[in-house]
Amino acid sequence: ISQASNDARSSLVEQTILLEKDVGSLSLRKVSNTTVDYSNKSGWYLDLIKPNMSGTTGQQGERVVSAPILRNG
Repeated sequence: ISQASNDARSSLVEQTILLEKDVGSLSLRKVSNTTVDYSNKSGWYLDLIKPNMSGTTGQQGERVVSAPILRNG
């Protein structure tokens, strides 16, 4: 990650994927809901890295290559 990316991230609050689970034909994710204080932060970011069984992040991730859509958020 470049220094410019690190600088941009410092103005954001990190959200994380807490759990991934397949339920029937659906793939579901539970994501953190860390509060953002907009008086000193610009928003939030979410790295699309899959958590492993111990709850820490693994090496697998994904990349969005189109315009992302946030539903029910």
